[in-house]
Amino acid sequence: METDHYSNGVAEASSNGFLNGSAKHDDEMEDCDAEMEVDSGQLRRQLCGGSQAAMERMIHFGRELQAMSEQLRRECGKNTSNKKMLKDAFSLLAYSDPWNSPVGYQLDPIQREPVCSALNSAILETHNLPKQPPLALAMGQAMQCLGLMARSGVGSCAFATVEDYLH
Repeated sequence: METDHYSNGVAEASSNGFLNGSAKHDDEMEDCDAEMEVDSGQLRRQLCGGSQAAMERMIHFGRELQAMSEQLRRECGKNTSNKKMLKDAFSLLAYSDPWNSPVGYQLDPIQREPVCSALNSAILETHNLPKQPPLALAMGQAMQCLGLMARSGVGSCAFATVEDYLH
């Protein structure tokens, strides 16, 4: 039986209940696992998909970040938290298999989501937009309203889910 299973190496844990780039079919995947024998040596993940050009662009971007970090330190003073985050991020480049490295925890979705959220907020703020996207605010308010309705005993809220509108 052929199944569609796409994954970017994300673990099952996610703070918002969604996995980045992953579709899951449990019952079908169990059948496939029984039929398939795979050599684990062939499944090694590579940084940037093994693309030399992508790695060079990433290293160039890292150098730009380092220069910006030094400029900010001169203008605003030392920030040990930012320096540690930058050092940990660059440490991933030192390993051929960063997922199994001592700093591989950074690739976990639970670690990436706050960084992505902060980056998104910073990008929005630089364009003079609200830190949180309006859609995220509306979704949060809708979920709060459903919770309030449930606590107030409004039975019809049992049939409404905000997640239905995300797709």
